[in-house]
Amino acid sequence: MNTIQSQSYSLLSQEEIDVLVDFLNAKKGSVNSDVMSQKSIDKLIYLITSDKQQIIKDLCNPLNDVNSSLLETMHFRENFEEICTLSCTTDPQTGFLKLTATNTKNGKTLAITPKLFDENDSEEWGVCISPLMFNHLARVLSLVYTTETHERICSIFAKGNYNDENYPIPAFYMPTNVNLLEMLID
Repeated sequence: MNTIQSQSYSLLSQEEIDVLVDFLNAKKGSVNSDVMSQKSIDKLIYLITSDKQQIIKDLCNPLNDVNSSLLETMHFRENFEEICTLSCTTDPQTGFLKLTATNTKNGKTLAITPKLFDENDSEEWGVCISPLMFNHLARVLSLVYTTETHERICSIFAKGNYNDENYPIPAFYMPTNVNLLEMLID
């Protein structure tokens, strides 16, 4: 993300302005003035203009068949209007990844495990999941997450797969920029 901060996107083409306006119009209910700093605008423009149109990632999503109202069915939230976040920690004893959904309205928390999607599956994620799978989980459950959480998932994935938390993750394992923007809350 450091490359985003070092670039300036003060001058935009008309097409870039149109894309930005369309995005902001679509998100106007959730965008407030403290979000729209120059840094946020530059990051948004960078992400929108640098996406590699990796539509195939959505076609290969193993969660496409999951009921999008799963959290409502479980009475975790009443409706999609209640904002719920997705976060991650690692278990200090096993080193396994722990994912947690938090309802920001009522404070409820829910462990997100593979077993939640398939009762015959495991309770554990293992040491890491790809940033793409994390984004798929957030999207199918209508959860949002912070940039800090995204960077943490990336670090954990890089450490688990390449033994270096700063290793550049191949684009194959990353969500598209548009999908990432849809799920970020900051």
